[in-house]
Amino acid sequence: MRLLKRLLIIVLSITIGGFLLLSLLLGVFADDIGRRVVGSINEQLTTELRVQGFDLSLLRHFPNASIVLEGVVVEDPSRAPLLEAAAMSFRLGLFDLFSSRIDLKSVLVSDGALNIAIDRAGNPNYAIFQPSEETESADAESERVINLGDARPKNIP
Repeated sequence: MRLLKRLLIIVLSITIGGFLLLSLLLGVFADDIGRRVVGSINEQLTTELRVQGFDLSLLRHFPNASIVLEGVVVEDPSRAPLLEAAAMSFRLGLFDLFSSRIDLKSVLVSDGALNIAIDRAGNPNYAIFQPSEETESADAESERVINLGDARPKNIP
């Protein structure tokens, strides 16, 4: 019984210590991680994603990390606002935070407006993603950082 208690204390101490160390590292590198996420998204867009700020959390969607972009504006190709949102939240794996490639698992866009339009030639203003170099390859879709199949709007008219 005494051995079981010691083992439990050791495992709990290692778990809490690891979590505190990871939280400390994320606190130090939060700005860098936020800029990398915005940069990764902008590399895939023909327009620009602009944000006012961001917040990083380990607890909100544990075991995944989450990053919340605040004051989000995405323009369409004619520079008119396509998307304006108070917050855009992404889930990503913990190890993605420290890897060279960030793979975003889902996105939640909340409290904003989406302005969709189609011009007379039939071109939609939401065609803002860079064309893939290998459009016929299955690997081309895996190169995407955002998985739009997991995009959810909340309070978006």
